[in-house]
Amino acid sequence: MILCLVDDDPVSLEALTFASRLGDVEACVFGDAKVDGYVAQARRVAHDRLDEYAPEAWAQAIVELAPDVVVAPGTDRGHEVLAHVAARLGVPLAANVVEAEVDGDTLRLTRQRWGGSLLEEARLTGSPKLIQIASHAV
Repeated sequence: MILCLVDDDPVSLEALTFASRLGDVEACVFGDAKVDGYVAQARRVAHDRLDEYAPEAWAQAIVELAPDVVVAPGTDRGHEVLAHVAARLGVPLAANVVEAEVDGDTLRLTRQRWGGSLLEEARLTGSPKLIQIASHAV
């Protein structure tokens, strides 16, 4: 399963577009974000304690969904939540990704470095694969 973190930030829709290039995407929606027309399935996470931003709780919700790939938007929240997921699971996280391609059990990535003046080619293995897209990469 490819899961995309979606919140009220419009950059989340960029993340959904990016994730759809990897395959069928399910949205993990926090808040009142609208994803109609972007994905076939959305999992809306709702609880009274999650009315406010709660990065550790959001991360736990993602962990419990047990995805193969998680894509997060290039926002402060996207960075923080995915960092919590990576720490909980002990897996690597690739940030500032501008391109990704499935290559068997590996993701081939292109990442921005040095403010976009350098592009890095990388491979991401393990499970789940965590990627945070660069802001406005889509």
